[in-house]
Amino acid sequence: PRVVAIPTDGGDNINGTFTPGTNRFVIFVRAGGQYRVAVTWPMGRASPLATPDVVQAEAPAEGLRIVCPTGLRLAGQIEGDQVSGFSLDWLRRRAPNQGPDVRRSVRSGPEGRFAIEGLVEGDTTLYVSRRGDDRYALIENVRLPDESLVIHLQDGLTVEGAIRGFVGRQGFDLYLSFLWRGPTIHAQVQEDGTFAATGLPPGTYGVRWQRAGKQGDLDLEIEAGTEDVEVVLPDDVLRMGQTPEK
Repeated sequence: PRVVAIPTDGGDNINGTFTPGTNRFVIFVRAGGQYRVAVTWPMGRASPLATPDVVQAEAPAEGLRIVCPTGLRLAGQIEGDQVSGFSLDWLRRRAPNQGPDVRRSVRSGPEGRFAIEGLVEGDTTLYVSRRGDDRYALIENVRLPDESLVIHLQDGLTVEGAIRGFVGRQGFDLYLSFLWRGPTIHAQVQEDGTFAATGLPPGTYGVRWQRAGKQGDLDLEIEAGTEDVEVVLPDDVLRMGQTPEK
């Protein structure tokens, strides 16, 4: 896990450190600042503990106590043919004063079996997908605990198109992220500028680009199922990774 201080007046989050072998942590921040202190787990790392709500604090502060309750377990099986290797992305949305949204992700094993630990009830979604596969499942307000959930896949929609003027460069891959009420869906842009996001639930998606460690939102909304989409990126994004002409 990691511990982070989130400034209440905006600004970048500040990571803290745990004392090795203990559950004690320290975060170095400016005096007088107002913060929300949260404990989070990286996406995909299993833990039997549920991510707790945050603790409000004004620096300096000592003796902060964050209680990490034992989480709930969700396990079951995806029904259908060739159902191993699906991603199961669980998302719990939280109010701003409770800290960042909580995400957990696992992949289905043989015969589509899966198990996710450390979950809590609330405003949740479970999105099941596999890159290049047009099947998906979406479950909202997942009931917990559940040791025998059966997930039925359905045919999803695709968004495909191309980036105007894009030239691929090794080491500077470009991704488009499709944003909606559930977990974010990513699509890698190919060297010829084309892209395809498969297995999308019906709906309207915002779009974000990611390249060379940077990202930005586009003033664009795309309806799932749309083909021949032309995406226009800022010139500086297109030039990332290119060698300047002498």
